[in-house]
Parts: sequence; structure tokens; C-alpha cells
Amino acid sequence: MLSLAFPPANVAPVAWVALTPLLGAARGTRAGRGAGLGLAFGIGFFGVLIYWFSIVGWLAWGLAVLLEGSFVALFGAAWAVVSRRFRGAIGVPAAAALWVASDLLRARFPWGGFTWGELAQSQHNLAWMLKSAAIAGGWGTAFLIVAANCCVYLGLQQLRADKAAATRFAIGAAALIALPMVAP
Repeated sequence: MLSLAFPPANVAPVAWVALTPLLGAARGTRAGRGAGLGLAFGIGFFGVLIYWFSIVGWLAWGLAVLLEGSFVALFGAAWAVVSRRFRGAIGVPAAAALWVASDLLRARFPWGGFTWGELAQSQHNLAWMLKSAAIAGGWGTAFLIVAANCCVYLGLQQLRADKAAATRFAIGAAALIALPMVAP
């Protein structure tokens, strides 16, 4: 689903909810399970996103997808552990910081990194959303997107038990996405 936010589909708002299943599935699990879920998500995402890499060869494509997916696996493992410790709203910035950290590593390693597929790039056709990049770079935009995803997940989780909390998380997600509109 996340690959739809990138070219050629360019449905940028998909990025605001596409991480929700991974956040929910890996939340509070063991690190190994979180890594496995992250790897599956990463393989699906990068497998579709960098299909063009197959022009180099299918083996190269497969290795690139596995390598890039391993960074999402790292996120999944870290989120599984951290989400046990940080419950509720405090998990929102934790999830966002972990995603940005894994993306930062992916942009640096190995051999100078591979930056295609960073969340900020999915917003390229939404000028108002990219205003946050002028202030905090692509990492800041990615932080907002992951935080919004986490708010969506936590809101859905609270929907039956605590409608007021679910509403607060929905407002939080909307505020995070709208925040760049007020940026200079």
C-alpha cells in the first residue's frame, strides 16, 4: 500500500495511513517477531517501489529489496521493544523517531546508502506538506507522517473502548498532517 504514495501512482495521502498495519502488528511483540513483520512489510514495499531496479537483473533487484527491507526489519524490531515500554500517546514520537533513525541509517549504509523511498519523497506533489522539509528537512516530514500513522493506529485501537481517546488521536493525526500548512 505504501508504494502507492510514490510515483507513478502518486497518491500521497496513502502514506498517512500505510504504516498503520505494521505499527499495530509489531506493537508490543518480541523483537524477532517485530523484525519479521518489518521485513515482510519492507520486502512488499521495496519490491514494488524499486521494480525498475530489475533492469540491472532480477538477482540485483532481489538483493536490493532484501537489503532495503532489512532496514524496515530493524524498525520493526525496535518498535516492538520500545512500544512495550511507551504506551499510549508517548508511543507516537517514539515510533516516528525510530522510523526516521532507520531511514537515516538506510540513507548512509552501505556504500553511501540508498535514499529512494523516504517518506518525504511520497509527498512531492503536495507543496503544503513539503513546507515542513524547509524547516526540518525530509526527516521532519517523515517524522510527521509516521506520527500521524501512529495516531491513526492508536485511535483505531481505542475506537470501541474509549471514543473520546479515539477522537483525540484522530484530531492529533489531522493536526500533524495540517501542521505544515501554518509553516512559513
